[in-house]
Amino acid sequence: MNPHIITCSWGSDTGTSAALSAANQALAAAIAAAVAAGITVIFSAGNGHVGFPGQHPDVISAGGVFNERG
Repeated sequence: MNPHIITCSWGSDTGTSAALSAANQALAAAIAAAVAAGITVIFSAGNGHVGFPGQHPDVISAGGVFNERG
């Protein structure tokens, strides 16, 4: 397979720490490799928090809004 786009609707809250866990470091490397291969990578932006991998500089982050007033 030769995908052109990878899109994922999941992520994790990184909190206020700038340091990534070992798992997120591995994911960041995989994202960088995909982008280097010409694949567009899209992740969810998160729900009211700083989300990874949505904050990765090579990722397009997708988000949404809703009206809480009803």
